Amino acid sequence: MILAWVLYFAATIVETLSYTLFLDAFLECKWDKRKRPLRFLLCYLLITVVTFSSEWYRESRLFFAIKGIAAILILTLYALITYRVRLGLALFLSTMDYVLLASYEFVFIWLGMEAKLWASIVPNIVLYSYLGFVYLVQRTLSPIKKYLVGEDSGWLGFIWFPLITLAIDTFFMIEMGIIDEYRWFYSFVSGCLFVLDYIALLYWKKGLYKNDRIKNMELIAAKRQDQIRVFHDMQDIYERQGRLSHDHKKQLAVIQELLENGDTKSATSLLKGLTESISIEGTNINTGHPVVSAVLNQGYRTAKSKGIGMIFSICDMKGFAMKDEDIVVLFGNLIENALQECQKVSEQNRKAPAIFIKLSKEEGQICFSIRNPVREKVETDGDRVIAATKKGHGIGLINARDVVDRYNGSLILSCTDEEFTAVVLI
Repeated sequence: MILAWVLYFAATIVETLSYTLFLDAFLECKWDKRKRPLRFLLCYLLITVVTFSSEWYRESRLFFAIKGIAAILILTLYALITYRVRLGLALFLSTMDYVLLASYEFVFIWLGMEAKLWASIVPNIVLYSYLGFVYLVQRTLSPIKKYLVGEDSGWLGFIWFPLITLAIDTFFMIEMGIIDEYRWFYSFVSGCLFVLDYIALLYWKKGLYKNDRIKNMELIAAKRQDQIRVFHDMQDIYERQGRLSHDHKKQLAVIQELLENGDTKSATSLLKGLTESISIEGTNINTGHPVVSAVLNQGYRTAKSKGIGMIFSICDMKGFAMKDEDIVVLFGNLIENALQECQKVSEQNRKAPAIFIKLSKEEGQICFSIRNPVREKVETDGDRVIAATKKGHGIGLINARDVVDRYNGSLILSCTDEEFTAVVLI
C-alpha cells in the first residue's frame, strides 16, 4: 500500500513536470519570478483533482474518454491561469500535450500487458523517459514562443492531429477486453500517432516562421515607403516655401508701390491678405528641428484638409539626436494612425474631431504624446494593440515600436471608450 502511494506520488510529480515544461516551451508565464515555482504546485493539485474525481465514473464504459476530456480541460484552465495565452491556443496545446503523453504511455501499456509488467515500476520509468522528449520539445520548438503572443498562431490548421489521436487512443482503451490479440498492432499505431503529432508541431513551427518572414517583408516595404515619404515631404515643403517666397516678394513689391503712391487702403487690404496666406500656407510649427517641424506641419496640413483639428504643445527640439528617417517613421506613423481614426469618427458622428499633440522634455528625455478620439475601444497591452481586424493593420505601430526599441525608449498605448493615447519616451 505504501509502495503504491509512493509510486503514485512520483508519477504525479513527473506528469506535473512534463506538462509544465511542455507549456513553457510555447508560452510566457505571466507570474513574476518569485511566484513561478508555485505553478508546479498548482499543476500537481489539478492533476490530483482529475485522478481522484475519476473514481466517480470508473465503472463507466467511457471512463477513459471522460478522464481524457477532463484532463484536457483542467490543463487548459492551468494554462489560462499561469500563462499569457488565449483560450483557443491554450486548448490546442493542452490537447497536444495530453495526447503525446498518452500515446507514449500506450506504446508500453500494450507491450507490457502480457507479462503484467505495467503493474510494477515500469509506468514511472516510462514517465521519466518522457521527460527526455519534453527536453527535445524545449530545444526544437521553444523558438516559436515569440510568435504566439497576441498574434494569429495558426493552430487551427493542426488541431485535427491531436483530436484524431485522442479519438483513436480512447477507442483502444475502451476495447481493452480484446487487447491481447492486437496488442502489437495497437502499440505500433500508438507509436505512429506519437511521431505524427510531433511532426505536426514541427510543421506548425515551419508555418509560423514562414508567416513571420512574410510579415517582415511587409514591414520592410512599409519602412521603405516611410523613407520615401520623408524625402517627398521635405521636397514638398522646400518647393512650397520657394513658391511662397517668390509670390510674397512680388506682393511686397506691389504693397511698396501702393504705399509710395499714397494708396494706403489698398496696401492695407493686400497686406492683410498676405498675412492670412502666410498663416495658412506657411510653416506654422517651428520646433527648432527641421525634420520634426516638417512632419508636424505635414500632419497639420493633412488634418486641416480633412476638417480635423490639431492642437499642439511644443518644446524646443533643437539638437534632437535621431536619424531623419526614424523621426518620420515614429512621428509620422503615430500621426497618421490618429488621422485615420479621426476620419472614421468624423464620418460616424459628423463632428469635427481634434488631435492633441504634446512634445516636452522630462528628466532628460523627450516625451511625445498624441491623443485622438476613437470610434470604438481597442484592447491594448503595453506597447501593443491586441486586436487586429485587417491584414496589415497595425504595421505603422509596429514600425514605430521598432524605432523606439532601437533608441532604448518606451512606447505606452492606452485606450478608453472615447480616446486613444500613445506616449513615447526617448
